[in-house]
Amino acid sequence: MRKKSLFKKLVLGLAGLIAIGIIFIIVTITVAGEKIFSGGEDNSTFLTIGNLEEPKADFGSGGRINILILGRGGAGHPGGMLTDTIQLISINPSEPSLAMLAIPRDLAVSLPGDGFNKINTAYSLGEQKKKGSGGSFTKKVVSDLLDLPIHYYIDIDFAGFVKIIDTLGGITINVEKGFYDPEFPAPDMRRYQPFSVKAGVQRMNGETALKYARSRHGDNGEGSDFARAKRQQQVIKAVLNEALKTQNLLNPAKILSIINTLGNHLNTDMSIGEVEKVVKIVKNIPSEKISQKSLDNASNGLLVNNSSLGLGYALVPKAGLNNYLEIQMEVHQFLEDPLVKKESPTLLIKNLSGNSYAGKDFEKIISAYGFEVLSVEEGSQVQAKSEIRDYSKNKKNYSLNVLKKRLGVSAKSESAPSEADFVVILGKDYKLFLPSYLRGHTREASPSPTPKSSKSNKE
Repeated sequence: MRKKSLFKKLVLGLAGLIAIGIIFIIVTITVAGEKIFSGGEDNSTFLTIGNLEEPKADFGSGGRINILILGRGGAGHPGGMLTDTIQLISINPSEPSLAMLAIPRDLAVSLPGDGFNKINTAYSLGEQKKKGSGGSFTKKVVSDLLDLPIHYYIDIDFAGFVKIIDTLGGITINVEKGFYDPEFPAPDMRRYQPFSVKAGVQRMNGETALKYARSRHGDNGEGSDFARAKRQQQVIKAVLNEALKTQNLLNPAKILSIINTLGNHLNTDMSIGEVEKVVKIVKNIPSEKISQKSLDNASNGLLVNNSSLGLGYALVPKAGLNNYLEIQMEVHQFLEDPLVKKESPTLLIKNLSGNSYAGKDFEKIISAYGFEVLSVEEGSQVQAKSEIRDYSKNKKNYSLNVLKKRLGVSAKSESAPSEADFVVILGKDYKLFLPSYLRGHTREASPSPTPKSSKSNKE
């Protein structure tokens, strides 16, 4: 009976992990005894930079579950420690729904202890600091970038990716635009091995799907990291569709094949219990509830090219190097906080900072978090310290916690009636977050700090 129960757990766990693209591999690590544990106490969905300490998902709260997917070349592959794929999977159990956010590998970010470098070097730097910590280090970097807790990570190499798809018997992809990539790298990374794909619905094995997901020099509008990021998201959805087929969910041979062959190709910090909880949510998410987004440098995008950092081709926020607020605001709107939505908090803002921009500045920011701002009042007096007054009578504590973390101040409970749940008074200590061009003024160029390192970033 116990063996049957264990096997059932493996089936459910693997099925669910496949269902979100790559996560199902976790069971392999759990079985092999190679799992890495981490944790924390704070389950707030959106946190202030600097206060993101390895939070664990609170599955009972209905809040989002954020999982970082990292794809690397792996052992024997030049640049094998550089992440070729960085995708955030965010699950909203309240709907339920699933969102995928692609982060370009050439985005220049501040890496703790290493200055500015491309985000795809974070895993390698983490491993240099302490073997086995590449995934957790990258989680921290992405958390700082997005002002968002990353609860778990899954790190998989190219060989593992190929084996997943081949074990499933391939995936079905509807190629929207065919393309030819004359510069696709050969396995030895010393020559090219051109790759082409035709438009239309077709069946792909693991090797073809990997090339389709990795290609970045194709023609027909497919020669960019952003086009590649969209294809990677398409592949994840295709794996989901394939995995949810009954013949795969209940096929012990496929499950055992994965367990026997993938143990050395991935790492994660999820436990089997957390896997099973994710499975219960994901298996009920219909395909129309899966959304996709990429951070890019399109005309309406949030990133711009920058070649002055000593990193070769790099991307930086449109708002300026190391200014991530505009990115964070858009990501917060894309990944709507179900707990803030449930509480529907209202807010009055009183600007006593002495700066005429502060009130509208904070209104834009906090609105992105899901708060309804009823009004912004400009005061003639100046107050030294910002404060929060809570009129919600302890009925909207989650939203209050978001406010406190965003402003870095405590709150005072009030018993008098108010038209709003909270009143925020901005004092002289409030620091303007938004760049001037977001306030409707001429954009000012931001200085570009010199990076402390400029490591090689090969394909």
